[in-house]
Amino acid sequence: MAPGMNGRQDFRPISNSVENLETCAGQLEGLRLQQGQPVTGAFQGRYIYVTPEEITVAAGPRAQRYRVFTPEQRARIQAGYAALRKGG
Repeated sequence: MAPGMNGRQDFRPISNSVENLETCAGQLEGLRLQQGQPVTGAFQGRYIYVTPEEITVAAGPRAQRYRVFTPEQRARIQAGYAALRKGG
């Protein structure tokens, strides 16, 4: 999600070939790590919220949020991105 026209928020694609919600959430975690701030994304009508504390998914902005990854899974994702940054 990024600022759009007239100050309204709008979604901009970061990838066109994402196979599932978990992959999308992982890519958004990488974007959050690069930008150093929370990121909101979407996958097939579901909102994905990526904050320093957790990655959650919801049916809409006011809907109940559910955790996508356990803390252990998220730590592995973060370690993978750290290894990629170090190698590249």
